[in-house]
Amino acid sequence: MGYYEPKGFYSGGQWKRASHKFDTLNPADGSVWAAVEDADLSDTKKAIESAQTAFAEWASLPFTERVDYMLKIAAEIERRRDDLIKAVQGEGGGWFGKGVHEANALQEIFKSAAGAAYGSIGEVLPSASGKMSIAIRRPMGVIAVISPWNVPALLSARQFAFPLVAGNTIVLKPSEETPYCGGLFFAEVCDAVGLPAGVFNVVTCSRDNVAAVGDELIENPAIKGICFTGSTAVGRSIAAKAGAHLKKCCIELGGKDALIICEDADLDRAAQLANFGSFMHQGQICMSVEKLL
Repeated sequence: MGYYEPKGFYSGGQWKRASHKFDTLNPADGSVWAAVEDADLSDTKKAIESAQTAFAEWASLPFTERVDYMLKIAAEIERRRDDLIKAVQGEGGGWFGKGVHEANALQEIFKSAAGAAYGSIGEVLPSASGKMSIAIRRPMGVIAVISPWNVPALLSARQFAFPLVAGNTIVLKPSEETPYCGGLFFAEVCDAVGLPAGVFNVVTCSRDNVAAVGDELIENPAIKGICFTGSTAVGRSIAAKAGAHLKKCCIELGGKDALIICEDADLDRAAQLANFGSFMHQGQICMSVEKLL
């Protein structure tokens, strides 16, 4: 997949155009990989409204029907895996093996989400009065997902697949560096399998609009939870804003990850692993090796 022409951003089950576009570049040579819709605050509010409108019906579906959609999504990803692999290289700057890994992992994520829907959603609580006391988990509502550029497909899917199958609706904002791999690819997949309108929405925007769009995805009253993967600095800001509104927030940030080499280790093998762990995808991974002990 060389130059890519997106259909638009995805809101309310429709492909929509924004008033402006922005370019996403191939990191290998600086060429324009795609011209993407630059959604603004108004576009974001409409996407959230679409997700809120779709929530009640999606949450009320028998869980087995939501499971069927997850399995259809996994099958559609398999059908489109070559397109994703090429996009991971052309848009994301990854190598072929990384693209294969993301494409394969995606299928397992949605299959795992399907399986998770068969788990317990409640528990019997102890009661001092001798009455039956039961806690039941219910879907929250609209979940905002803000995903990163480094492993865009895998990290986007991992954040929204499980809330989605549990009955929540999604508004996903992928990184402005990887709007296709991290967002529009999934919009195409969900559109192809006939996911109900408004259940899954993708808002793409440039760096110029990211602050306003990001704040709306946290502060809009319809948003009930936020999932974010990215830098510690941005994650701290998102968590603080979510806390100010008493909203649930799940953030995955960077670390200072250690590779511990024991006295009896095979040093040649340890050196190979240290090299791979440090420089895979140019070290642009949240759990890449940061120090050797």
